[in-house]
Amino acid sequence: MSLLSHVSVSIAYLASALAATLATGYAVPNLEPTTLVIVAGLMVVLGINVHQAVICWDRDNGMAQEFNQMKQAQTLLIKEMSLSRREMQRLRESVADGGQGAVDEQKLMQTLLVRLTDQSGGGSLRLPGPGEAAEIAVTRKGERIRLEDPPARQGTAAAPHDPWVEPGRMVNLRLVADALRTNRVDLYLQPVLKLADRKPVGFECYTRIRDGDGRVLPPSEWIPLANAAGMSAAVDNTILLRCMQLMRKVEKKSVHMTFFCNVSAHSLRDEDFFAEFTKLMERNRPPVGQLVFEMAQMDFTSPDPVVRAHMDQLAELGFGFAVDQVINLDLNIEEFAERGVRYVKVEAEQLLMNEGLKGKSGIVATLRRRLEQASIQLVAEKIEQEGQLTTLIAMGLVLGQGYAFGQPKLSRAAA
Repeated sequence: MSLLSHVSVSIAYLASALAATLATGYAVPNLEPTTLVIVAGLMVVLGINVHQAVICWDRDNGMAQEFNQMKQAQTLLIKEMSLSRREMQRLRESVADGGQGAVDEQKLMQTLLVRLTDQSGGGSLRLPGPGEAAEIAVTRKGERIRLEDPPARQGTAAAPHDPWVEPGRMVNLRLVADALRTNRVDLYLQPVLKLADRKPVGFECYTRIRDGDGRVLPPSEWIPLANAAGMSAAVDNTILLRCMQLMRKVEKKSVHMTFFCNVSAHSLRDEDFFAEFTKLMERNRPPVGQLVFEMAQMDFTSPDPVVRAHMDQLAELGFGFAVDQVINLDLNIEEFAERGVRYVKVEAEQLLMNEGLKGKSGIVATLRRRLEQASIQLVAEKIEQEGQLTTLIAMGLVLGQGYAFGQPKLSRAAA
């Protein structure tokens, strides 16, 4: 309590004592003056005791708060020290494995972490504190987006299930940033196999994020928010670094595997980070064909000049592309080949459905032959049943992936 508060309370109980004395004298006219003085004194003593009790409670409460703050600070310090020790250990191991490349990766990781709190491109990210969950902590070009004001404010209609208008999703945005800072972004691998003998020829890399309790968040719960908050580049590139570390370990075993790393148009639009990333790639190029960047058909065919320019830079460095989430099988194969596409992934169900259309028998075989003539391989993805596998082999498909061969699994080597 402040000095003014103490003075105010003292005046209050003195006034109360005076009022009680006057009221007693009025109610009992024959009382001796001495008795009235005793009544006033008792009221003053009572006020002092109550005042003292309030002071003690306030002091104890303040000490308890300070103790809790010290305990939280100690816990945070222990976590930071533990994280620093892990990072130093990983750095020593990486330097032993990859020399300058590992140092470059550490510098790039630092860039990622800094950009979580100071995005110099299209927006900035500020995580809300406890009590600020009602407001989305993202600004773009000086305009703050609130949960009460979904993207419709910027000229687009909010979908019924738009994550921006679901307050519970704000927690997941905080989890993404915390996961990036505390190394809870994991690399999961799903094999790409030769269908005939089920021998793996590569792995598709998936990003998985854990919360503080170790629960893995489904991608649908955080990817839309990460894209909208400008964090997708940090997520994509964190997993790329994990993939590169894994590739160095695979190289030591003299085993050639292709790693399909997903990258979004959101990441390719990130001018500042892409410059750092290309420097890293120029100095640490993996063997040809070992690293393939996988993109959705919609992103790959995007007319965005920045995305196209960055894709061309990656192609010039010798990296190939895989196009997935194919909606239209009427592909411009010549353009795909010129731009460095090495794989086209189509869902097994879509391939089987097109092959079964009346009057279109052999359409998949024709597509596969045209792709092979352009040195592009057709991959059947999301194969979930043995019956699908048998039919796909009969249709001439060579490569495939899906739950029929196993779910994506955590890569311990890159953890």
